[in-house]
Amino acid sequence: MADSDRDAPPEVLDSKRDATRYQVLVEIAARQPAVSQHEIADTIGVTSQAVSDYVRDLVEHEYVDKRGRGRYEVTKEGVDWLISRTDNLEAYLERVTSDVLGSVEVDAAIAVEPIEEGTEVGLVMRDGVLHADPDGGTARAVAVTSGDRGDA
Repeated sequence: MADSDRDAPPEVLDSKRDATRYQVLVEIAARQPAVSQHEIADTIGVTSQAVSDYVRDLVEHEYVDKRGRGRYEVTKEGVDWLISRTDNLEAYLERVTSDVLGSVEVDAAIAVEPIEEGTEVGLVMRDGVLHADPDGGTARAVAVTSGDRGDA
């Protein structure tokens, strides 16, 4: 996969419909051959009617074979579609994990006075312990939680 492909959000995240279609197919694969549309609906947070519509779409696209009432099987085409979307998701998650979240640092500091979330504070090291001080310090940071004096 090219780096530009890795940087772009995967196709399956382009719309709620694509993401839900992916989730429904994953749940069918996990539960086949006896598939309860109600259980899928509960698991992914949509209505049973929506799952029914997605299943019908997946059958029409030949990603799923219907074997009778409540009995479905993911086809080779469906497996291939899932694998390609999952590979794209994995690459995107790797980018998010390493490049995006890896560059965000959160460290605990003791508040020297009450601090509200989002407040810019100074950071000061005292006796080997990091303190957050709204009045300034040798480094600047933003509080990610509120804290009272002495809170970590």
